[in-house]
Amino acid sequence: MRALTFHGIEDVRLTQVPDPTLVDPRDALVIPLRAAICGSDLHAVQGREKGLDTGTVLGHEIYGEV
Repeated sequence: MRALTFHGIEDVRLTQVPDPTLVDPRDALVIPLRAAICGSDLHAVQGREKGLDTGTVLGHEIYGEV
């Protein structure tokens, strides 16, 4: 699947990443219908917050179908 990924300050890319898998019995796969990045993602992209690894998928704010 494709995802928006962090690669450094002001470096965000649409990249191919592995499809998600079910790891825990409580996991669910969601087909995203809408997605957005949140303020905490923007802080890292703008260099105001540290701690995101290169390749981290952004956009944990989603609405979708289980």
